[in-house]
Amino acid sequence: MLLDRGPTWQEAVLLLSIPHVYYLVLWFFPRVWTRFSRKVGMDPSQLMCYVAMLLKVEQFAVYFWFYSMHLPYDHMRERSYGAAVKEVWYLGGWRRAAVAMAMIVFGQALNAGAIRALGVNGIYYGFRFGKIIPWCTKWPYGGRLRLPHPQYVGAILSIIGVTLLTATHEHVRAGMRTIMFAWCGFYLVNGFTEEVLHRIQSSKKM
Repeated sequence: MLLDRGPTWQEAVLLLSIPHVYYLVLWFFPRVWTRFSRKVGMDPSQLMCYVAMLLKVEQFAVYFWFYSMHLPYDHMRERSYGAAVKEVWYLGGWRRAAVAMAMIVFGQALNAGAIRALGVNGIYYGFRFGKIIPWCTKWPYGGRLRLPHPQYVGAILSIIGVTLLTATHEHVRAGMRTIMFAWCGFYLVNGFTEEVLHRIQSSKKM
């Protein structure tokens, strides 16, 4: 059974894709979500935020589940977190850990900066739900270090950093590298879709 053996990389990728499918559905059908939100007496952006947080927990649970089911064996022939820590440290030492932590910290800084700059309405599709969202010039959307889609860039950096920090040979053989690329790809698809469709929509208004 799946609960006993843990997810394969294909099953993990499928489960990790759920939030991104949810984002695309809301992007393409904002009126449906707005009507549903009104029926339950909530603001559509706020409700989307709550659902997104639950789906984020689901993603972390899937990743941890996959990781724990494919731990390397210790000297007692049992899967062990201690064996994973020893192997990761042996493979890369403090340099690998430093690079991974830097990616995670910067990625989360981008994520926090995006939320602080745009707020709930800006992050969670407020303009798709009919709200007027002012143009943002705050970092990370403005300034010398501005980035396109900083929240997605931050998520990608964090995913790569966590994989670099924790992956062992056993995890790589089980497909963790493929999971990493697929998970990052989901964010790229979301960002590309939002960018292209937003430009098309803006050109029609001109």
